[in-house]
Parts: sequence; C-alpha cells; structure tokens
Amino acid sequence: MRARIIILLSLLVAGCGTTQQVHYYSLSNFPTVVTAARPFITLEPLQLSPIVQEKNLYIVGKDNEVYFARYHQWAEPLDKGLHRAIATNLEQSTMLPVLSGSARDMHCVSVHMRVDTFSPTNEGVVRFSGRWTIYDHDKHIIQTANFNESKALQSGGYNTTVQELSLLAQIVSHKIGTYIKGTSTCK
Repeated sequence: MRARIIILLSLLVAGCGTTQQVHYYSLSNFPTVVTAARPFITLEPLQLSPIVQEKNLYIVGKDNEVYFARYHQWAEPLDKGLHRAIATNLEQSTMLPVLSGSARDMHCVSVHMRVDTFSPTNEGVVRFSGRWTIYDHDKHIIQTANFNESKALQSGGYNTTVQELSLLAQIVSHKIGTYIKGTSTCK
C-alpha cells in the first residue's frame, strides 16, 4: 500500500511545477500495415469514451475523481495510436494482415472495440477496459466479450505508466487474436 502511495505521489509531483516542458508519449513505433493478402482482419476505428479521448494523460483517483497531467500528453490522438498498437499486436498474434476499417469487403473477420478506461489509478495500477466484438464477413457476430485488464505499476513516472498501458494493449490484442485463430473463418 505504501509503495502505491509513493507511485501516485511521484506521478502527481511529476506534473507539478511552473517551468516544466510538455512531454509527449506514443504507444508504439510500428508502422501502419498497408498491404494485405487473403485472408485478412479488419480493425474498425476504436470507440473511445470521452475521458480516454483527452490529449493529457490522467489518473483516476479515489471516488473516480480524475486528475489531468498538465505536462504529459499523448503524441497523437489516442484513437489512432491505440488503433495502430492493437493492429500491430493482432497481426503478430494471428500472423494475418490487419487493415483499417476502410478495407472491409474481403476480410475474414472484422474487430470492433469500445474502450472505456485506459489509465493509471491512484492505487498504483494501470487499467484497460472495454468491449470487443468479432464479426464474420457477412456481419454476423461471432464473439463478443468485455475486457478489464489491470497491472500493478512497479515504479512511478509517466514513462513506466505508458509502457504498462502498452503491455495491457498487447494482452488484450493477444486474447482477441487467440480467439480469431481458433475460428475456422480465417483459415
């Protein structure tokens, strides 16, 4: 418990001060996949809750109070950065190309995701939660599931927080990929 309080305080203190410059964070350095062979997966644009769409990183505190970091921001809109990270991780997990929602005519499955939370808490934990749905080529639901992944932060700071959030995106992507590999739709 004491370690969690120290982590929270280090995150909050890192945001205090009057002469700090803004720090920008990205989830991945992977390029967007632009080519595909059959079969392939379509990842639709992510639906992010309004709080997740904010450019500033934030911490969810006691009683769901939200604290925005003044000097720590996403380098790009999170819907784009998180989409790219999930697409890259899905491609690595399934060994199938993953394209954006614009190429939906010939896919084997389409993945839709709603993201409710993607942030650290004042208890020293990062959380990634929401719901994913997989559709077949004919737009019938194959599977839908809620996800709620969390991981304890081992140290403080926004760099560590972003790394752990990226790891949670990998975990969720891998679970979706494992399900897709188990279907006969993409073989």
